[in-house]
Amino acid sequence: MKKKRRSWEFWAATVAVGMSLGGMLRADDATARAACGDEANWAALQTGEVVIIEQDDGKENGPQHVVAGILIDAPVKVVWDAIADKEGAPEYVENLKSAKILKNHPDYQLIEQKMKLSFLLPAFTYVVRHTPTPHSRVDFVRESGDLKHIEGYWRFIPVAEGKKTVLIYSLFVDPGMLIPQAIIRGSMKKSLPEVLMILQERCAEAAGN
Repeated sequence: MKKKRRSWEFWAATVAVGMSLGGMLRADDATARAACGDEANWAALQTGEVVIIEQDDGKENGPQHVVAGILIDAPVKVVWDAIADKEGAPEYVENLKSAKILKNHPDYQLIEQKMKLSFLLPAFTYVVRHTPTPHSRVDFVRESGDLKHIEGYWRFIPVAEGKKTVLIYSLFVDPGMLIPQAIIRGSMKKSLPEVLMILQERCAEAAGN
């Protein structure tokens, strides 16, 4: 009788853990769906597309803001490591000519970046502060330099039982009077999807997929 009771208790505990784990994984998928904005975006992600979740470029002389996402066939840790390589960012950001870590603090990093947006304009150098929340999010904001304001984040959401990652990239740029807004707008529309597509390919390859 005692053996049967222990067997039943073990079975019940196993089911409970399984249901809990399944609920957690489903919650992650639900979180990703909500972060993507709507079901159409979620469906587009499944086909490998970059989806634009939010975009504000209606003001000719105002700041530009885009939020985009992509589904990457790799676990969060692989995607996190790719983004954590700050000095490797010019490899997947076309207009970024250099990136140098100026300071490694336990809570943040200061990164000096040099951006060349157009052959008509000089390169712009600025410093951004990256504040990570492992392994879910990296926030960044302009610390100093040529551009008036830069702010955004990388968000990492595990899906498909942790085998894949929804990566969301938010970027807000206000260059001030130095750069025409049309150049910023054109650069963001072109480069932001390209950045996500390159990361998708690199991370999937690193994960062996």
